[in-house]
Amino acid sequence: MNNRKCFALDKATSRLKGNYKRLVLVSHQDHIDDIDVEDDETLIVSCNWLLWQQCLHRSLQCAHTDVGLVGWDVEELVRDCYLHTNDWVYLEDGDATLFHGISLGRKFVRHVSLVIGDYERLTRIFNGLADRFDPEEIIYFDCRTHEGFLDNEERVSLLISFAGKRGIKIQDRRAPIPGKESELPMSVDFSYLKKEKAASKRSAKDIARTVFEYALIYVSLVRRFLGQRRPGVLMLISQLTSIPLIQGFDGGEVYPLMLSDWFPRKKNILFVMQSLFKGVLAVGAPRQELSAEERQEIDRIGTRLKAAWETPASERDTFVREHISRHILETGRLYEAAQTVKWAEAVMERYQPRQIFSDSLQNSVSTTFLELANLRRIPTAVTWHGPHLQDTKFEIFGCDPRVESLSDRCLTWGKNFEDWLDATGAKTTKVRTGNIVSSCHRQMKPPRRGLKRALVLQYATPGKDFALLNSGEFHYFVKICRMLQDIGCAEIQFKLHPGNPKKLYYQTIAELFGLSCSVHEGGGFKDYVAWADAVIGPVTSGAMLEVMATGKPYYPVLLSPHSNNMKYLEGSRVFDDFDMLRHALERKEFPDSRKILNDFASYEEIPDPVKRTWEVLAGIDMSKEPASGT
Repeated sequence: MNNRKCFALDKATSRLKGNYKRLVLVSHQDHIDDIDVEDDETLIVSCNWLLWQQCLHRSLQCAHTDVGLVGWDVEELVRDCYLHTNDWVYLEDGDATLFHGISLGRKFVRHVSLVIGDYERLTRIFNGLADRFDPEEIIYFDCRTHEGFLDNEERVSLLISFAGKRGIKIQDRRAPIPGKESELPMSVDFSYLKKEKAASKRSAKDIARTVFEYALIYVSLVRRFLGQRRPGVLMLISQLTSIPLIQGFDGGEVYPLMLSDWFPRKKNILFVMQSLFKGVLAVGAPRQELSAEERQEIDRIGTRLKAAWETPASERDTFVREHISRHILETGRLYEAAQTVKWAEAVMERYQPRQIFSDSLQNSVSTTFLELANLRRIPTAVTWHGPHLQDTKFEIFGCDPRVESLSDRCLTWGKNFEDWLDATGAKTTKVRTGNIVSSCHRQMKPPRRGLKRALVLQYATPGKDFALLNSGEFHYFVKICRMLQDIGCAEIQFKLHPGNPKKLYYQTIAELFGLSCSVHEGGGFKDYVAWADAVIGPVTSGAMLEVMATGKPYYPVLLSPHSNNMKYLEGSRVFDDFDMLRHALERKEFPDSRKILNDFASYEEIPDPVKRTWEVLAGIDMSKEPASGT
């Protein structure tokens, strides 16, 4: 380990001058090579945390873009962001994107939320930097949020619009860095939307997978035909939920129906055969094409929206509309959403499920089925993956007054989740079932004493925590790994959150700061937990409850600023200070997790969440009842 200084945002910023004549927005060393770094009237502003640290090590005048986000009031944005993502679909007479009674536009909530998130963050960054440093000129090479969703043209357009209002000169020297994107810390790369869907020849592996899935569907049809007559429950759930549910299914009163490409562990033939034997069945339908008339119908949707958008709107709405025109309407993505509707209709017609169960709040396939279920008066039940600590509203629970709730029943994990539903105005019937995901971890061996092996989880937070400063994620990594090394921890593993392509970036940080830890992005989470003596990670992670259920010590960390509702954590020990965490680690004070487990997962009240969930799903009246707020 070396003693290279890791700069914190507040202390590094306090050393800067009060104002600079020019700001230079950069993301890569190549950009800095093109400017005069000795000019004391020029401030480098980096959205790349590692580059920012390297500049400070060279004693350059440099700030992180997070400086512009300090003090941002995000309460309304956190609460309503996901509702605003659907504003574009509504005209005076309602949802303009209906196809077969299903909203196509509302299936892009994830995409549009990233657009709004980037718009709001960049707008705040530009204004915050101008307020703090009062520049006369901004030289633009690159500037991105931590998600990095908007393309360069859109980012520059935002800067030009902002600068025009503030009377600041702009030098547009945008400089792509082809082949070097992996050196940046962004979580999402917009470029995937630009890639053409190549009509290349399918590989032998693709063909084999398709053949296997069709065989699985056929065997499932035979299994259902030869078995007892039972209602089917369409399970639109991730492997986190499906694996423990399948393992705990006793062949009871329903047939769990799994989409063939969502069926878990298909490479494990024994698991698949045991699942089929118990009555867990794979379902599917051929891909559905659109007729010429249907394509014309969708074209009319786009034409009508664009005509309506000629009317002036707010700056954000105008920006979002332009993005949607370019990247959704004009790229055929409404056609794809309509094909999904027709395919889902075919699945529903073929298998006639009597109930729909989903563990996703925003997945477009799941919400398509849930909307179809509403139209057909088929009962629906919804659960989730991890803790919700921000009072963010979701349309799936009827928090948007423009649509009905898609969740007749919400299978909650515990009291805190029910309080969260109440706080967000959810319109669904609450049924407590406990935490399915963490239930499979209860049988693990009790923890070893001491702290020789530590597992550190990436500080990745779910949802839209606009208050969180991205620089804190990497500062947390360095501080905690050094802390563990200082107190004599022999082995440290750092685990990335699934879907975060940052392994190389974290390895570079570890090398720069001399951290003796290994960085991992794959593998079974249970194996990491079994290896560790203790785990350190964010309080917002679903992994927290999984670890606590094993009996292993979990040190829940909460970085400030944040937009979490602290009422959900009252009485629980949470480490919001690194010195407090170090003190606990040095003294081997293992946190008592019982309150969090009981509040968030009904740990003592419901010892077998899998059994309880199947009891609830099997016991639900298979006729549609109005959702209530009780």
